[in-house]
Formats: sequence, C-alpha cells, structure tokens
Amino acid sequence: MKEELCSLFHISPEKVTIIPHGINNRIQKKSMTQEDARLIFGIVPTAHVILFFGQIDEYKGIETLI
Repeated sequence: MKEELCSLFHISPEKVTIIPHGINNRIQKKSMTQEDARLIFGIVPTAHVILFFGQIDEYKGIETLI
C-alpha cells in the first residue's frame, strides 16, 4: 500500500509512515474479504479508499488526511 500511495500522489517513501492497527480483541474477526466489502458498499474494485476510525475532531488532522 505504501508504494501505491507514493506512486499515486508522487510522494517520497521517506515521507510516508504506515502505522499498523493495534490489537482489538473486542471485535470478532470476520471472514469477509476486501472484495466482499467493496461489493456490499458498492465500491468499484479499482477505487482508492481510506478508512478513518473515530470521531471527527479538529485535533485528528482530518484536513491533512483529505
């Protein structure tokens, strides 16, 4: 994913950090694939998607994400 983001937005890899999602034992793992989720939500397979968790608040830097 890092390589794809760098290529798509012409960003140097040194400026991109991938932060893995922490362990969440409260939510059961599903057998749903990425393709299944895209189909359910009507997202075409070639679309670029960014998933954001949590409340939208100023301190989270949403303007930077967008």
